[in-house]
Amino acid sequence: MPRPPLEDRVRSAEQEHDADTPSEPRLASHKPTNAPGVVILTAAQGDRAVFRTLRSGMACDPLTYSGVTASQWECAKDVVSREYGIRIDSDRGEASKRGFTLKWRYEVGEQTLQIQCSKKPFLVPCGVINDRINNAADKCGIDVA
Repeated sequence: MPRPPLEDRVRSAEQEHDADTPSEPRLASHKPTNAPGVVILTAAQGDRAVFRTLRSGMACDPLTYSGVTASQWECAKDVVSREYGIRIDSDRGEASKRGFTLKWRYEVGEQTLQIQCSKKPFLVPCGVINDRINNAADKCGIDVA
């Protein structure tokens, strides 16, 4: 029995395939693991196709700020809502928008604030995300601990 054309096997593998690690190449005939991630075709030669899985949902390091007053916290909530569309309506919580999930915890008595991007698209580096969080904090006079 002849093998299906490469295009059909690639299409099928794109729909079903996932690798165990982000950098491990797999052949189109590899049995999928159904792990979360995005499968991309990285090479094709003859009747072989190599795929890689790019994981999404990776958490960034949390950012901690000290000496955060109630008015600075209100300012930060307003800046994040206005500039990034993520509404913060409590001192503790989690919210998502366009593939990004932020977690936060503000301790009024201790005047500490911790913010973490707990999920993000794989193409956006944590450094970029944390820089934007730090810039939003800076607009409100909040300094990194």
